[in-house]
Amino acid sequence: NHAVSFLYEISASWGKRRNSSASTIQRFIVRDNPNLTEEALLWVTASARDLVEVDLRDCPNIEYGKAILELASLTGIKYLRLGCLHDTPSSNGGKKAFRSDYFLQGIIKLIPNLTTLQIINLPQLRDDQIAEIFDHAYAISDLSLVKLTDLGTASVESICSNLPNLSRLEIAYS
Repeated sequence: NHAVSFLYEISASWGKRRNSSASTIQRFIVRDNPNLTEEALLWVTASARDLVEVDLRDCPNIEYGKAILELASLTGIKYLRLGCLHDTPSSNGGKKAFRSDYFLQGIIKLIPNLTTLQIINLPQLRDDQIAEIFDHAYAISDLSLVKLTDLGTASVESICSNLPNLSRLEIAYS
């Protein structure tokens, strides 16, 4: 019942305002926006089913675990960049806690098709979780991991063992 009412709400809220004749958005790049939350991604995923690139860097009020779970149905995404370089996104002034279980569940659905992945400053990700992400990441050629404080041996082993197309690797401030 919850799923049906949810679909009805989406349909009703879009109503006649939805422009189905326009070309679809392929790149969703929102940087340095303190007003954007993961709830906004519901509208993006409902209307822009053909996204190829998503850039959510430096949006301090996004809870990236829930955001990635929201994006998980868009398996056409090739380029994904997320995280906050200057602030810890999970702190958000104490508003929201980072859900690493949501993040892992969502990113594992997205990772098989990604060619570019940049993750910045998600210190709650453990080394074993990072390693698990890259157990499924065969297409990645450009990888940037910045300020992941628990990145260690298991992650590096997984990256070196599972990414045959990797041409650029950046591990910084980790």
